[in-house]
Amino acid sequence: MKRLMVMKHQRIKAVTLLSV
Repeated sequence: MKRLMVMKHQRIKAVTLLSV
């Protein structure tokens, strides 16, 4: 469960980087 949260966070970070 913790790993899933980290993956989600990483995905959001990647999306943010792509947006910027």
